[in-house]
Amino acid sequence: MRKRLSRIKKIEILWDINYKIFNNYLDYYRDENIWINFKESWDSAKWNTHDLIYISEKSLIKFLDDKTLTRASKAKNYNGKNGSRAFVSEHIVPFNLLIDLYKEEFKFKNPSFNEYKHFFIKFNKICLVWHEEDNYLNDLGFKKNMPVKINEIKDNIFSRYVAANIKPIKTIFLNPGDLFTVLKEKRDEGLCINEIKQLISKQ
Repeated sequence: MRKRLSRIKKIEILWDINYKIFNNYLDYYRDENIWINFKESWDSAKWNTHDLIYISEKSLIKFLDDKTLTRASKAKNYNGKNGSRAFVSEHIVPFNLLIDLYKEEFKFKNPSFNEYKHFFIKFNKICLVWHEEDNYLNDLGFKKNMPVKINEIKDNIFSRYVAANIKPIKTIFLNPGDLFTVLKEKRDEGLCINEIKQLISKQ
């Protein structure tokens, strides 16, 4: 019987495979002057090789104040749009910009594995925002853009959130499902928001 891989092992494999794939993209760019930036070619990194999960303060407050809310709740049941979730997994740096930034960072020389991993942990940050916050980012024109130029992103990673007044909380979790499991447990126990923040946040 084939051994079933744990989620941690799967993510470890994806880190390794994506490193090799992205080095090939860089080599191809140098040889052909064509940058592989279409969405499907980066999807396994987009949702799997990232920093610890963030949650916005507004999302946390909404979840703790309403016991009907779950990770999978639909936005339409909370005055939102059809087809959207109440909690939206949102990239703090839009992933299309991350792809271009990766090229600019390593176009002359392929990164070491540690450099590659450091890059993705620094820039591939996912935040669970309330659906209204996601809509506001779109209204501001920041769905796929940032208020700063690409060469300024390194020092302004959270600039979209500053512009939209979104307050991200870095958690100790890599998986949103694990975060919401703990949040529900603590909500049911009646812990206050400050106690829960202390439990879930990466200081």
